Amino acid sequence: LVPGATAEGQRKKPVREFTRQGILVTTFAPVDGADIRLARRAADVVRSRIGKLADRRDLDVISAEPIQLALEQGGFRADTTLDPFLVAALARQLRGDEYVIGAVGRTASGIRLTGRLVLVRDKRLGQPLPPAIAPTLEAAADQFARFVIAARTQLDDQRRCENALRELRGAQAVQSARLGIAEYPG
Repeated sequence: LVPGATAEGQRKKPVREFTRQGILVTTFAPVDGADIRLARRAADVVRSRIGKLADRRDLDVISAEPIQLALEQGGFRADTTLDPFLVAALARQLRGDEYVIGAVGRTASGIRLTGRLVLVRDKRLGQPLPPAIAPTLEAAADQFARFVIAARTQLDDQRRCENALRELRGAQAVQSARLGIAEYPG
């Protein structure tokens, strides 16, 4: 390798507009015949699927190990379903920017995952996600992870909108907001 070629290649990389965001997925709430083992497994599989589907340069999926360590240090069992307030506090502690509040249940047709994507900086900014229903947990988790990734498409435009509002550029803020809505009408 030629050192000059490496430096030239690094200069041509596109500059990222925003820093990489972190997403936290904790144990899902068990409902409709599900137990805590299924709830923990659902979170693990969803976390894994999001990690595989997301661009690693844009999204850092917080792994299970730091979550378990933080919970145990806080006096909680690792397989505890947390209150949304505690999930937000845990996300802040683990430097997450977004978190998923989810529930898992059993239906006649298999497994049902429901939830919402919430921004740490403002809990009011929560995006409900469509339910994912499939015969197996893996299939439902794959659907659910795709819903999370799809919902995240609006977040760059939302940040552009917030930045424009902060800089008192209302027309640009409205344009960014409309782009975000067009990218994810849900």
